[in-house]
Amino acid sequence: MEPAVRELLDAADDPVHAEGDPTLDWPAIHARVAALRPELERIAGRAFVQDNNVQDASFFTELSIQRPGPQPNWIDTVFAVRFSGFGLLFTTWSHCEAERLPPDVAVELAAAVSRAGFRYAPAAALDTPYTGRHSEFAGSSWWIRFFDYV
Repeated sequence: MEPAVRELLDAADDPVHAEGDPTLDWPAIHARVAALRPELERIAGRAFVQDNNVQDASFFTELSIQRPGPQPNWIDTVFAVRFSGFGLLFTTWSHCEAERLPPDVAVELAAAVSRAGFRYAPAAALDTPYTGRHSEFAGSSWWIRFFDYV
């Protein structure tokens, strides 16, 4: 992991809280994410869906491009921006084998989120073992610490 990314993750880590920074203004942060949606849709030329029903997780919302999956009642995520409950962190991910956004579009989307004041954590770095200060996450990954259900 690059030292700058490690510093970013360490700075956002909280040794006590698992699901989010209790000092965040949650209505305001949700509004900031919602305000990003039109810009991301303009860049991608596609509609984004916002998940505002996240519970029991170290992230609080996600904006994603979805499409029908390979089986009935499945949804594939073509591209997603996931927002952590800590440090104004965000990451991007995809789970769709049938379709990917062009890399330059994905980079432009991440740049737009960064310009809105959020801090990018690369998904590849998040797959490394968690070595932070919260004892309940020992043995997990940085992804679980900041961007998964806990």
